[in-house]
Parts: sequence; structure tokens; C-alpha cells
Amino acid sequence: MKKFFLAIAIACLTSCTREADPPPSPLQALPVNAALNITAQEALGWGYRREIRTDLTGDGSAERVVLAASVEINDRGVPLWEDGHPWAVIVQEGGADTLLYTAFVPNGFVEAAVLIPDTEGRRELLIQERTPAQVRAIVVSYQKAGEGRSVSTAHYQIDQWLPGSARLTE
Repeated sequence: MKKFFLAIAIACLTSCTREADPPPSPLQALPVNAALNITAQEALGWGYRREIRTDLTGDGSAERVVLAASVEINDRGVPLWEDGHPWAVIVQEGGADTLLYTAFVPNGFVEAAVLIPDTEGRRELLIQERTPAQVRAIVVSYQKAGEGRSVSTAHYQIDQWLPGSARLTE
């Protein structure tokens, strides 16, 4: 009987002292506005879409990165921009759609760029929101289907834009 309890004590001590994976940092949470209640499939159905195929994971195969906005498109294919729209960035890989970003952007637009690869061939995405009052720059990392993380975020409050600054022209 003593051997039985000794075995249980050793097993408990071993499992209790084993390091668990640390919980994910809230700072690494993806910039997905849950209040908007947008799914990747819904965003992929929006009228305004820009996409590119690139290898984000460094595995030699390309993923599709989609920037989408909930904008009505007229009969001539021209977006009918209003005072603000929900925007999203989705990565499509192997039949899975991973939502990396959503936000409602008032009186502005969103751009996305693929950054240069790191030493392992992985590429991160730069997402930039521009409004008359703010620039928000976000870097996200796509890990694999269904998984990504925030890398960095910066917010800049704007007093005045110089004449001739970029603006939504489509």
C-alpha cells in the first residue's frame, strides 16, 4: 500500500512541477472588434475586395490575403463610399478562412501591406487605418489556419494633414 501512495505522490509531484504553456498575452490578441460580430465568410462576401497571394508562413506555399470593406458597388464597378465602413483582413489557406483584423473606420480607409520576410521566411502584415483624425498602424502575424497574433500597434492623433495627402479615390 505504501508503494501505491508513493507512486501517486511522485506522479503528482512530477505533473505539478511541469511547466505549463504560459497563457497568451492579451497584448498579442488579434485586432478583431468583437462588437462588430463579423465572420471571415461574411467579410469575404463584401463588395470591396483587394487580395494578394504570398507565403506568410515561410513553408513555400502561398496563402491568400484579402482586404475587404462593406461597401456597395454600383453597376459600373465603382464603390459607393459613405461616412464609414467595417473593414476586415482575412487569410485563406487550405480551405480555412482566418480573420486577422476587423474595425469600423469612420470617414477613412484601410490599407494592408506584406512586410519583408524574416530569417525563417515568415512575413507579417502591416494594416494601416487612416481617418481625418487618426492613423493606426498594426502589425499582425499569421501563424497557421485559425491562428494569428498581434505584433505591434501604434496610434497617432492628427491635428492637420498637409494638402495632397493620400485619400480614398476609388
